[in-house]
Amino acid sequence: MELIRTTTKSTTDFADLFPIDKALMRVLVVSGYYDNGSIVQLLEMLKKSGHKRAALEFVVIVDAFASRCYSNSNVLSDLAAINRKIRKIFSHERSGIYLAKTSPLFHPKGYLVESKNDGRFVLGSLNLTSKGLTKNEELILSLSYSVAGKGKKNKIAQDFKYYIDDLFKRDVLTRLDCVDAKKTASSSLRDVLISGRLFSEFKAQDPFRFDLDLPDEVVKEISSLNPMLESKTTNTISIAKIIEDERNGLGIKIPHSTVIKSQWKKYCLQSCYGYWAPQCYLESIEKELAKKSDAKNPFYTAIISIISNEERRVFQALEKVCQTISEGIKVDFPGSNWNYSNPVELQNGWNKWLLLFKRKAENSEYIKRLSSGVSNVSVPDVWCDPISKDEFESSIFDAMIYEWQKSGDNESRNVPASRVLNELDPSIPFSDIESLSDRIDEYIDEKCGEELFHWDYEAPE
Repeated sequence: MELIRTTTKSTTDFADLFPIDKALMRVLVVSGYYDNGSIVQLLEMLKKSGHKRAALEFVVIVDAFASRCYSNSNVLSDLAAINRKIRKIFSHERSGIYLAKTSPLFHPKGYLVESKNDGRFVLGSLNLTSKGLTKNEELILSLSYSVAGKGKKNKIAQDFKYYIDDLFKRDVLTRLDCVDAKKTASSSLRDVLISGRLFSEFKAQDPFRFDLDLPDEVVKEISSLNPMLESKTTNTISIAKIIEDERNGLGIKIPHSTVIKSQWKKYCLQSCYGYWAPQCYLESIEKELAKKSDAKNPFYTAIISIISNEERRVFQALEKVCQTISEGIKVDFPGSNWNYSNPVELQNGWNKWLLLFKRKAENSEYIKRLSSGVSNVSVPDVWCDPISKDEFESSIFDAMIYEWQKSGDNESRNVPASRVLNELDPSIPFSDIESLSDRIDEYIDEKCGEELFHWDYEAPE
C-alpha cells in the first residue's frame, strides 16, 4: 500500500498507474470529471497484446452533467464514438462509458484493474483527466492485492466492486449509446442549470487594426499627423480604412453591415456569471444570433479576402501612411523616437500582425463570435463550493423575480421567466428568493427539470 503525490511521479499516461503485465480481466473507473484522451489512453492499454480480450469488463463511470453530454451535441457525439469502440472490442455486457446521475453531484474517484490473480486499486483526488495526472498536485492511495486473497487490501478492492454493482442496481447509470440529450430528465436544480449555457457579449478588440506603438507624448495630442488617424490620436490604425481610402489606400469598397436587432437575451436569465439559457432554448438563441452573423459576415468575408489576396498592396499603403506619420513626428515632436520610422521595424511589425490575423481568420469559431458579437461557455460546476453555488442559484432566482416585477400585470417578455411563472402558478406572487427556491425544488421533485422550461413555450412579443 502506497500513498502517492502525483507531482513526485513522472507519470504521463493513466496506464502507468497499473503496472500489471498479465492479461487483464476487469477495469473499473469512476470519476466526476474526465477528458476523452485519458479514456482513450486506457483503451489503448487494453488493446495491447495480452489485454485485448472479448470477455474483459471495461467500465468507465463519470458525472452526467459535468460530462456536458446533455448540453453539447458535439461532446455527446465524441464520447459516444469512444463508447462504440469499447463496446465493439469488449463483449462483456457491462463494458462501456456510463453517465451517473446522483444528487447533487457524482464526485468519487477510483480505479481498479484485475488480472486473473492480481489486482491494483487506486483511490484519491485524481480525476480521469490529463491535467489531473500531469499538472495538478493530487494525492492517491495505491494498493496491490491478490484477487483470491482475504486480507484488508483485498477487502477494500472488493468493497469498491460492490459499490460499482450498487450503482447499476440503483438505476442511476445511463450508457452512452442509450443517451438522448433532449429526453434526459433532470432530477435536481443543479441538473437543470448545468445543462444550460452561459452567454456574454463578445467585446473583442477589432482584429483589423494595426498597432502603431506610437510614443506616449504623440498619443496624448490631437492628431494632424495623417488623415487616416482618428482626431484624437490612438495607438492603432484601421486596416479597413486603408483598404477603402481612395487617395492614400487601395480604394476598394468593403460592404458594411446593416444594424440588426437580435432578441437572444429574451431566452436568458441574467446571472452572476453571465446570461444563462436553459438547454431547450439554445436552438432559438442560435437562430437569433445567426441574424446578426448574416448581417456582418459580408464585411468580415470581404476584408479577410482582400488582406489575403492583396497582402503586398495593403502593406505598401500602410507604409505610406507610416512615412507621413514619421515626418509629422519629426516636425511636431523632434525629441521622440518611433520604431516604425525604420522600414525594417515596420516590416517586422507587419509580419507579426499578419501572422496573428491569419490565425484568427482561419478560426471559424472566432469569426462566428466576432460576427454575432456573443460568445458562450458551459456552466461551471460551482456545486462543489457552497458559496459559489448559492450565489449562482440566487442570481437566477433574482433575475426571475425582477422580470416578473418589471412586467407588472402583463406576462413577462422574458421566455424562461414567463415559462416558470406559468408552470408554477401565475396566481402566487413570488417576491423573495427563498420561497421561489423552495417551490422550484418541489416542482422538480414532483415532475422533472426540463418541464420547468418547456421548449414549445413562447413568451408574448
